[in-house]
Amino acid sequence: MNQEILQEILRQDYTKIQEDIISFLKNQISQKKAEGVVFGLSGGIDSATVAYLCRKISETKEVLALVMPDSVISPSNETGDALKIIGEIGIDYKLIDINTIHKRYSNYLEPGELALGNLRARIRSNIIYYYANLKNLLVLGTSDKSEYLIGYFTKFGDGSADIL
Repeated sequence: MNQEILQEILRQDYTKIQEDIISFLKNQISQKKAEGVVFGLSGGIDSATVAYLCRKISETKEVLALVMPDSVISPSNETGDALKIIGEIGIDYKLIDINTIHKRYSNYLEPGELALGNLRARIRSNIIYYYANLKNLLVLGTSDKSEYLIGYFTKFGDGSADIL
């Protein structure tokens, strides 16, 4: 990495950036007349960052993290990481194994590895939007900027969000 770029990164006021993000989230919730936010928590760095930022708004607004592994293919350490994060920050969560749902869909569809892989992301998105609708919550996206810029997400899946 270029030394100049690294120095610029290190000079950032991360406390102010965090405060700005939290203020933005609170304003969006208020403007949209929502009760709070919901997001998928995988245990990875992107969704963990969203979870930690949401902790700051959980005192006054509802925050719901959805942990949605597929017990057949999701590494157990990812689910463990997600649950550890929830334990540390104390936000509400639901643990939903999507394997049975995915299997049911697969019974009615032609085989196709990529399509069935993308189906998992779309199942998760459906569940997130279900809870958003049920509880009047905004959906927070957890994709990072590089994923968004290069299109590394599933259309109508993990790229779906009210706030990205």
